[in-house]
Amino acid sequence: MAEVYLARDLGASPPRLCVLKRILPELAKNPDYLKMFHDECRIASLMTHPNVVRVFDTVRSPQGPFLVMEYLAGQDLHDVGARARRNGLFIPWDFAAGLVIEAAEGIAYAHQLKGADGQPLQIVHRDLTPSNVFVTWDGLVKVLDFGIAHAQHRMSKTQQGLVKGKAQYLAPEQITGKALDGRVDQFALAVVLYQLLAGKPMFDLDNELACLHAILEGKRPSVREVRQDVPEALEQVMARATRVNPDERFPSVKVFRDALGACLGAEVTRVALGARLRELFASEFESHAQLMGKLASAGTDELRRLYEGARHPEPSGARTELMSEPHRAPGGSSRRYVLLGGALVLGAGLLVALGAGAKKAPPPPTGSITVRSDPPGATVVLDGKPTTWSTPVVLDHLALGDHRLSLSLADRKSAEQQVSLTLEAPAPTVHFVLPPLIGTLRLRVHPVTARVTIDGKPLPIADGQAKLEDLVVGERYLVRAEAPGFSAREVVTRVSADEVTELELELTPVQPPR
Repeated sequence: MAEVYLARDLGASPPRLCVLKRILPELAKNPDYLKMFHDECRIASLMTHPNVVRVFDTVRSPQGPFLVMEYLAGQDLHDVGARARRNGLFIPWDFAAGLVIEAAEGIAYAHQLKGADGQPLQIVHRDLTPSNVFVTWDGLVKVLDFGIAHAQHRMSKTQQGLVKGKAQYLAPEQITGKALDGRVDQFALAVVLYQLLAGKPMFDLDNELACLHAILEGKRPSVREVRQDVPEALEQVMARATRVNPDERFPSVKVFRDALGACLGAEVTRVALGARLRELFASEFESHAQLMGKLASAGTDELRRLYEGARHPEPSGARTELMSEPHRAPGGSSRRYVLLGGALVLGAGLLVALGAGAKKAPPPPTGSITVRSDPPGATVVLDGKPTTWSTPVVLDHLALGDHRLSLSLADRKSAEQQVSLTLEAPAPTVHFVLPPLIGTLRLRVHPVTARVTIDGKPLPIADGQAKLEDLVVGERYLVRAEAPGFSAREVVTRVSADEVTELELELTPVQPPR
């Protein structure tokens, strides 16, 4: 129902890449689609979570309303699965589970979101498919497209008899038209996980009607019939999440997410997710770094030259009309967005820009620097000025001479280096290693005789206390305590770089049977 453009936000300081999402002109005349798009604008603008795509702005313009969203560089889960099948590979089960766990974090956040009046908005995505879960090159998982999300106060209402969503991922209650809650998203996430693991859809039938019947009858295949390396515990979690009766599923997506995490033992970190994605899409990752370098320093005239030299066919349905006037945002403020691409397909979008620009004298000689980091995704600061570019990137059209490069990344130590550009020397490549920040966890447990493990490894305890001073900031750690006569307890915790993180676990005595 919409089209997307890659754009540069000239109103941001410094200018940044973003994505414009606009309802298709032929659908903008339909009140139902227009209301649905406004619903997405309203719902998406309320969300601020690392695992949900960020919306910067909602804008009205003569060309119709559009969303201004963050630009994500990476692949969606549909492409991840397709690449693995093309290479004759199974996706590692812990990698697949880690991706779905992160997506579940974003969905759990949406489910508990409240409005300005403090009342739950009761948001349900309703269209969770592999195409709507995206993973960036540095391993950050984002849920996309709340376009048909159900919310308590949505403007557009589903017509009677109309089922929204893609057949293979629909929960039974969506098909039968019963009341919906967050458990339909749990069902869909489990179906997505099955598809990643098995390399084929859970309900892979010849037609949609047969698919819907299979879902209603609970004909769910076991993933262990396809591959034996998947743990039985993970199979059981997926089986429960896809029960026909929603009351037999996990009570919430958060509980479902925790059950998946327990199957892993140790968390699959964001760094590990990114590394596996880059390995699977090595050539695309390198091509993206080159493109980002060109867009980083290109002005209007250079964008036109990039377009003329690209010689790529226009994607079907892409629109390349120029937006000649600044778009007026609600409230009277104005922002200008320069369109860079007709579609979010690397190397396939047409490059266009505003303004012709006057002819100028030949520019002085310049050079370029290739900047990489481990892990990638670090923000580049050039000569003391923050940029909108993240590693890997090629910084082009730089003046000859000395430049100071520094990189920053959340939960990592910053790094800095001086680089010299000359006409004689080849373009340098700078590789930064950004060590993780380390934090301290102080733990207290009762009873003091309790046995404690962290990510499955025994933890030395003295008088019910322990202190760990080498934990990585930003990573999740599963702490488990158990003692005879007491109920075991598990807690997922993170440590901070700024202060000692305190954690106290008090076990509950088991009541003797009467």
